[in-house]
Amino acid sequence: MLRDLIRQTVDTEDDMRIVGEREVADASTILASDPQFVILGMDETTLPPVGTALLEELCSVRVLGLSAAGRWGYLHELHPNCTPVGEVSPSSLVALIRGGRRAEET
Repeated sequence: MLRDLIRQTVDTEDDMRIVGEREVADASTILASDPQFVILGMDETTLPPVGTALLEELCSVRVLGLSAAGRWGYLHELHPNCTPVGEVSPSSLVALIRGGRRAEET
C-alpha cells in the first residue's frame, strides 16, 4: 500500500521517475543505477545497512528512510561544508584540528 502511494505520487511529477523497485536490495544493485534519491524501509529511526553503504559510496545521494507504516520518515544526506579559515599558522592548525575554529580566532 505504501509502495503504491509512493509510485502514484512520483508518477504524477513530470521531472521524476522510479528507476527500480526491489523487495530486498544490496547497495551494489542500487549503485548501478546511479540514483539521486532512494527510499528505504526502516525500523524505528535506524537506517538499514544498505542506506549507510549508499551514503558512503555516493556523497550526493539522498536516502529517505520510511517506517513500516509510512507515518515517519527520516531524510539522510551528506552536506559538504567549506568554511574559510583565514591564514593558517602552526598554532591555528592545531586549533582547527582540535575544535574546528577559524584560524583568525587563535
